[in-house]
Amino acid sequence: MAPFAYLFERFPSFGQTFCYREVAELYRQGVAAPIFSIRNPKDEPAQDWDARIVQRVHYLPEEKKLLRLQEAGISHVHAHFAGMAARTAFWMAKFFPITFSFTAHANDIFAPSKFEIGLDKLVEAARVIVTETDYAEKFLRERFPERADRIHRVYNGLNLAEFGRATFSSDPPSIVAIGRLIVKKGFANLIRACALLVERGRSFQCDIFGEGPLENQLGAQIEQLGLQEFVQLPGPKPQHKLRAHLANASVFVLPSVPEPDGGMDNLPTVIMEAMATGLPVVSTRIGGIPEMVIDNQTGFLVQPEDAVALAGAIENVTNDRSLGQRLGQVGYEQAQKLFSIEKNVRELCALLSSSCHYSKSRTRLTACK
Repeated sequence: MAPFAYLFERFPSFGQTFCYREVAELYRQGVAAPIFSIRNPKDEPAQDWDARIVQRVHYLPEEKKLLRLQEAGISHVHAHFAGMAARTAFWMAKFFPITFSFTAHANDIFAPSKFEIGLDKLVEAARVIVTETDYAEKFLRERFPERADRIHRVYNGLNLAEFGRATFSSDPPSIVAIGRLIVKKGFANLIRACALLVERGRSFQCDIFGEGPLENQLGAQIEQLGLQEFVQLPGPKPQHKLRAHLANASVFVLPSVPEPDGGMDNLPTVIMEAMATGLPVVSTRIGGIPEMVIDNQTGFLVQPEDAVALAGAIENVTNDRSLGQRLGQVGYEQAQKLFSIEKNVRELCALLSSSCHYSKSRTRLTACK
């Protein structure tokens, strides 16, 4: 039994595969952390979940299920996102002999919602604050210097063996983008860049996988620019199908932009997945993205909202297959070094275990073995 439990707003969630992977890897390492979820994501698209993980989820709110934490000897809970789950953990710590920690991700750091229990109170009360990039760690430490020693960077991880290698055999070149169809993903700029490529006489196929509130708007943009033969919105796909599309692609593109309220991407999982496939990545200089995409080494970085530069970067990679392969190989090596889920989850587990009320000797070492 793990010395801590997980608390999620919803689990497992189609759009939060990094959370599922973390829990599943802990389970694989013999750390069967109890899983509590405030909401049941039963209306989301199907995903490749392991039934052994899903069947262990206890859905709240039921007071008797909270009491299970004490009955199981759990004295610490870990939440993902500085949102509802972390706020629930905050209140649990007020009424039960339980401490808490949380992993902060992107908008919950850069554009936190205004609640009575805000980011400042969560950071003040949490035993450990985990975030995904050096950029975000520095951001939080500068904002909360009195809690800097509690803030740690742990990269999300991937089971790298799940990903096939890109073949670069697509003809015409295949451009793949993946993400929620929302403002901060910048897909409108990718569509504008595709229009520029068509004007230059380039042949390609661009697929933007995902769903979200901008689906109709992006579809209308594709029609207005006459790009129906070049750009498609295939909708959301399960992980195994996305891995297959990545392996058949020529380049992965995520043209992230800042939102008006300051929200932005931090460590997009899809970039990690593209790098694990050995694809070159074209993205923007935002958040922790430059920690993954090293300009002219693992791909190309352009300024947000610059569709002309975006088109140029895509053109460079798709016109020169050997360049794409070379960039993709360095990205693959970077992914192997930074994003091994086995290593990163072990590091996370050690942090969480050290924040529990358990002794810091035998319990922590066996829990994170």
